[in-house]
Amino acid sequence: MSTFDHRFMVTQDELVAEDPFVQIRRKSAVFAATGKEATYLFTQMKNPGYVLVCARLKDGCFVLTRQVRLATGGATVDFVAGGRKEDESWEEAASRELREEVGLRPTTLIAAGQAYNQTDRLDNFCMLYLALECVEVEQPTTADEVQPVERIVWTEQQVRQAIANGKIVDMATKLGFYAHLLHEHGLL
Repeated sequence: MSTFDHRFMVTQDELVAEDPFVQIRRKSAVFAATGKEATYLFTQMKNPGYVLVCARLKDGCFVLTRQVRLATGGATVDFVAGGRKEDESWEEAASRELREEVGLRPTTLIAAGQAYNQTDRLDNFCMLYLALECVEVEQPTTADEVQPVERIVWTEQQVRQAIANGKIVDMATKLGFYAHLLHEHGLL
């Protein structure tokens, strides 16, 4: 039996800054196991989480996007992703983001798990979906995007190579790719 003491007490919770999408809070907590206090800048999302949609066409190729990301200092290659609206289900959000960003509709949409990007400083819950045998439905709208979105179609080998050589750096995108591989082997 584990004796791990997971209790803590928040001693400070102060709003530092916010924009339409996030709040930055300064939080301090005392951890029961050590008696020590730690202070963090904590990013709290204002949406109820986001979806990452790992899309494949009928021929097996993956559909990704290229977008400019400030955190990386340039453009990144990622699977389709976006925030869920309060009034929609996770599946509706996944289908909407896929349609808006790359103009596709999945024949099959599979919930493949959930994750947080970083659990101690970022409240950014993600639902992961595999979108299989996607078909064209319309031109992407990208109406809610500030930065341009480029659609990329790559083979499995191209995605593997992009992960290996650091062209794909987004952790959720890597997780989505590996979820596809698990699904193909009947493990997901």
